[in-house]
Amino acid sequence: ADRFGVRRIEVKGTSLLLNGRPLRLQGVNRYDDVPDRGPHLPDAFIRSDFLAIKRAGANIVRIHYPQPPAQLRIADELGLLLLEEVPICWWKAKADTDAERDANAR
Repeated sequence: ADRFGVRRIEVKGTSLLLNGRPLRLQGVNRYDDVPDRGPHLPDAFIRSDFLAIKRAGANIVRIHYPQPPAQLRIADELGLLLLEEVPICWWKAKADTDAERDANAR
């Protein structure tokens, strides 16, 4: 079984509620790409980075590719939400004809 902090997300009127409490999203963008380490970071580095993000006032972090389980666990322990982007930024639909290709380019 996995431990997981989000139990319920709902909208009431104009309010977003997380586990029954109002939530205002304030976030940052983060890439796991550190000089001399690349994307493979030790847990202590991830925790330190996430603590700095929390001190800056953020409660959500936008990430760009699947994350290791340790990173998800640390974010949950610290009360940070993660917005994990679907990795299709290099995807391009193949056009069947020149006309379709030209229309997609506009």
